[in-house]
Amino acid sequence: MKELYSSLTYFPPPTHKYFTMKTKVQKTILSLLLFLSLPLVMGLVFYLTFISIGPFFSNILATGIDWWVHRLSICLDMLHITGPLHALIIDGICTGVGSVLSFLPTIGILFFCLSLLETSGYLNLIAVMMDRPLSYFGLSGSCLIPLLTGFGCSVPAIMAASKLSGDQSNINQRLLTIFMIPFLSCSARLPIYAMIATAIFPQCRGKMIISLYLTGILLALSMALFYKYFLAKNSRSPFIFHPPTPALSRKSIRALHRPSLIQGLEALWYNVRDFSKKAFTVIFLGSMVIWALENFDTSLSLTSHPNESLLAFMGRAAAPLFAPLGFGDWRAVSAIIAGVTAKEAVVSTLAIMAGNPVGSIEMTQMLTETFTPLSAYCFMTFCLLYIPCIATLVTVRKELGSWKYVLQMILLQISSAWIFSFLFYQFGVLWN
Repeated sequence: MKELYSSLTYFPPPTHKYFTMKTKVQKTILSLLLFLSLPLVMGLVFYLTFISIGPFFSNILATGIDWWVHRLSICLDMLHITGPLHALIIDGICTGVGSVLSFLPTIGILFFCLSLLETSGYLNLIAVMMDRPLSYFGLSGSCLIPLLTGFGCSVPAIMAASKLSGDQSNINQRLLTIFMIPFLSCSARLPIYAMIATAIFPQCRGKMIISLYLTGILLALSMALFYKYFLAKNSRSPFIFHPPTPALSRKSIRALHRPSLIQGLEALWYNVRDFSKKAFTVIFLGSMVIWALENFDTSLSLTSHPNESLLAFMGRAAAPLFAPLGFGDWRAVSAIIAGVTAKEAVVSTLAIMAGNPVGSIEMTQMLTETFTPLSAYCFMTFCLLYIPCIATLVTVRKELGSWKYVLQMILLQISSAWIFSFLFYQFGVLWN
């Protein structure tokens, strides 16, 4: 074979520097294509979830829920169940729970797409490729999977981050990753974005939602940079390291394989089931509490005027804190208070106040009365950043072993939500 290569002077042997350079160029091109594919792939996932397939099936499900609630109301009238009990069942429980359940298709599609990417080996390969870029933020490629999981739910994402290996650098990475996860939009926040964007930004609904996801990512990375360069004790901090990027070869490309449709459907089923379980437990109870707060006044007497209710009293008391953010209306503030238990409660609370499900004319009218386009975006930004749900805080306590970290996370999220919502609103006012 060597004699053959030596006789063909225009075709150098494989050991020649020409072949070495060619191999390096090929690897560089493959690495670049794989790196650039991430925003394209995630953009396609978001398009299917928020713009095309997700809203289509959500509208169908919302129509079916409205039909079922209407039939239930007729049955209650036939049974002579009227007055407060009828209002509690229809305007409280059914409106609150139904408004959250209407977003099941959107959440199911998001989990299904993420499962396909994971079972195909794509996410693992991207984690390897992102090892060096993430090192500039004090992270490694192994942190990518928990962060991406955070787009689905913060609870399993935090549990995955806590399983990072236990050397000193990864212990610090673990803490940083856990504190970054609440900045990323979980599926529970998605119904809030969809509700507000549909009512206030009907022509650019998808762009508004995607911009919130990007905002969360940028703020999470900014927090990591801030910790690395300002809070790390010295230049040899375990947060400062730059591991070499593993060479991309044909063997690593072969790690990609056909995604498992069965596992994707299983992920869709389990996550939709868990979301439905939350809707029929936490949101069910929360809807009853919100309805009671809206229909009883400070003397615990039934009132027909929501402006005189306990919920209005609580919202007005806290409204001055949110007025500089553009949404000092008691209804918006009350929804934020209810959202501390679970972010879906923001949707159910506003739906109960409107007395109609999400997407109805009455609901849209109430939202347009409560928010301007600028204040609506600031409201969504606040919901993106403020306190995680109770389940997330309990998971942080369990995985990190101290309430100190829970308190730090609460203070970090509240301050970040208030500051960035304030800046968005004030700059928006000056710009206009």
